[in-house]
Amino acid sequence: MRSFHKPSDIPDDYVVASTLLGKPVVAGVSGVYGIDAEVADFVRLDEISRPRPTRDSLLTFTSDDAGRIWLVMSDRVEILQRRFDRGFERAVPSVLRSSPAALSRIFVEESGVAWISRGDELFRYDPHVVKNYDNPYGAFVRKLTDLRTDSTLFGGNFQNEAGGFVGEQPPDKIFEFDYELNNLRFEFAAPTYNAPEETVFQYQLVGYDDQWSPWSRTNTASYSSLPEGTYKFIVRARNGFGYLSDTGAYSFHVLPPWYRTWWAFSLYLLGGITFVTLSWKYVSMVKAQRRAEEQARELARERVINERLNEANDQLQVANVRLQEAVTLKDEFLATTSHELRTPITAILGYASILREEIPGDYHEFVDIIEKSGHRLMSTLNSLLDLAKLRAGTMEVNNDVIDLAVLLDQIVETHRPSAVAKDVTIKLRLETNDPHAYSDEYALTKAFDSLLNNAIKFTEQGSVEVSLVDEGDALQVHVADTGVGIDTKFLPALFDEFRQESGGLARTHSGNGLGLAIAERIVDLLGGSIEVQSEKGRGSTFTVILPRQPALATRSGGESHRLRSTDRLERDSTERPRVPPTRQNQQAPGFEKELP
Repeated sequence: MRSFHKPSDIPDDYVVASTLLGKPVVAGVSGVYGIDAEVADFVRLDEISRPRPTRDSLLTFTSDDAGRIWLVMSDRVEILQRRFDRGFERAVPSVLRSSPAALSRIFVEESGVAWISRGDELFRYDPHVVKNYDNPYGAFVRKLTDLRTDSTLFGGNFQNEAGGFVGEQPPDKIFEFDYELNNLRFEFAAPTYNAPEETVFQYQLVGYDDQWSPWSRTNTASYSSLPEGTYKFIVRARNGFGYLSDTGAYSFHVLPPWYRTWWAFSLYLLGGITFVTLSWKYVSMVKAQRRAEEQARELARERVINERLNEANDQLQVANVRLQEAVTLKDEFLATTSHELRTPITAILGYASILREEIPGDYHEFVDIIEKSGHRLMSTLNSLLDLAKLRAGTMEVNNDVIDLAVLLDQIVETHRPSAVAKDVTIKLRLETNDPHAYSDEYALTKAFDSLLNNAIKFTEQGSVEVSLVDEGDALQVHVADTGVGIDTKFLPALFDEFRQESGGLARTHSGNGLGLAIAERIVDLLGGSIEVQSEKGRGSTFTVILPRQPALATRSGGESHRLRSTDRLERDSTERPRVPPTRQNQQAPGFEKELP
């Protein structure tokens, strides 16, 4: 025989010793220990012991003939049933739960009936009796209290229309509480009698809470400062066996405070309307008074301004009369001077022509200079006279049916010598079956002379092309060159008087800046229009659009032209008169004439 002595041979936390399944065991807080035959010592029985020590203590244990192990803890009885895998399945019947340290002894009969002592009481537990714990039960609100006054608002019973008590709140009956009673405490319960201490509750105030509360054994819920509105308090229970109850409900309505009632808002609205009306009237009176004062000041300012404007208008009228007189004097001076200068220049050119025939050929060079300078001066005087007439509106146009093909051919032939002198090719192209238009021949000659003269002047090499194109109700004359072109920035001022792209001493071409201005005014006077397209360094194209039918033309500024029978475009008296060509000289459509 071997004896085991505490504390070296048995656990330090030894509590009780007994037999289990026919073998001696000891138990303590750390677990249950049994004899291991191989080592002849106590070892911990992990299948029976808890994985880790717990706060509850093991009071006693036993086993029955069915191989079940009964562990009596301080507050419950655990039953361990062996499984096929040699392990144990642990179960704790709810009826075998009690308050701590209440259970003390247990005895199990061969039939499995257990006798359990509890102080001075003895309980019999028969596992063979089947009991249904899934009996329906419901949770309900048993009391509603005002937290401020601790007065009862609801005692747990509902009344129907007949005055009798019912278990559920009627659907059409909602309790109303004044706003001062918005601090409430709900008390609720659930009639379950099997392990009632294990019953837990869950609640929610619909209209205030977003979700259910956590499960808790607490059977009260408090809410403070609830805003006005309709609410529904719902509660449910779960007993110790895990069965849920029916949901209990209590619906109520918290009235708004007096200052948020409909009649209070009506007073607010009435007061607001009254305030706005009075304010509007006051503001209107103030604005009217300010407008009256402002109007008075404005009238005073207007009187002063009108007096100054009248004085300024009088001065302006005087200045305008003087300016008109100055312009008239200037135009008269230009016209008179031009006429006076034409006579001696004509004589100079005549005598130069006679002198050319009388002097030897070696001196013809000087005569050429005299004639060239004289013609240039004569051209300038004619341009000044034409511009003065155009500006004064006294230019006369005598429209008649003219053949533009013949006229353009004559103009091209006239400018041929100057083109040949610069080694520039000049072309005429006709693209019409009917080159006739109703216009003034001499006026068109002046305009096309200016365009062709500019094209040849600003073309150092390449060609100048004149084309006549049929556009139905109008004829288009294109004068295109491959010259220096025009800067885009200068195009808006291209047809202004006395304006040239290159000015001052640095300019490379002679001229007075009147040719294009006169051409544009003449074309406008004839009821047509002139357009230009140019690219610097690649040349320019001027397009003159002439209507076939007669039209009463006005200048672009809106001033009507006064027609006089005595005024004509000035022609250079030294020019040879152009002789109309015969029908044999007229060109067919599509003809292109190139002059070397």
